[in-house]
Amino acid sequence: MTHITLNSTGTTQAPGPRGAPLIGSLPDFTSDLLGTMARDVAIYGDIVRYRVGPRTVYILSHPDLAQEVLVERNREFPKFEGKNGLGLVVGNGRIANANHDSWLTQRRMMQPMFHRKRLAAMGDKMAGAGARMAERWGAFAPGSELNMSHEMLQVTLDIITQTMF
Repeated sequence: MTHITLNSTGTTQAPGPRGAPLIGSLPDFTSDLLGTMARDVAIYGDIVRYRVGPRTVYILSHPDLAQEVLVERNREFPKFEGKNGLGLVVGNGRIANANHDSWLTQRRMMQPMFHRKRLAAMGDKMAGAGARMAERWGAFAPGSELNMSHEMLQVTLDIITQTMF
């Protein structure tokens, strides 16, 4: 795991690609988000810094870092307002909600869906999504190349559709 002192003041810079002038890594993100992140984690380590337009964005790829930033020190690492940053893409839901009280209300509303018994009941539906993915893959000729970003997105959407709706 990369060891960089985490702080919200930006005094320590994580490594990352330079990106294009003015727009930074935006073209890489729009053409292949998962591929870009996977490539850069392999090159730069568990913390990767990106420039995206005028903003700096960090990707944390180690569970300990995510725990520290999202749980243990979450107030030190504020989110962008819903009308900016990630909120432009995902709205003002739990991921991009910068208002702690509103976020907590949303979290409490969603929490029953993730109860142990409810998750156990979802297991068959998740296994079914995996089986459908394997069946799709079985239709390809041996040696065929698959776009794993697309395939993982497909199975994720299948699981969400089957379990949440």
